[in-house]
Amino acid sequence: MRRTLFFAIMLCGFMTAIAQPRYDLEKMSRERLNRGVVAVRSGERVVVSWRTLSSDASTSIETGRNSTPVP
Repeated sequence: MRRTLFFAIMLCGFMTAIAQPRYDLEKMSRERLNRGVVAVRSGERVVVSWRTLSSDASTSIETGRNSTPVP
């Protein structure tokens, strides 16, 4: 049963990966988005995520709580 479920999930993942169209990114128009932060509560924790721009270089983001760094 586990083996069948595993292969079914793997097949769905493979089919999803190959079914994606090949976009010509040079011809596509882009939305005018800015950098953004999103925070989602998950139980007692908060997951923080950032949206960066494609023109941003490799960026390091430091987080903190009450001026104390959070790893």
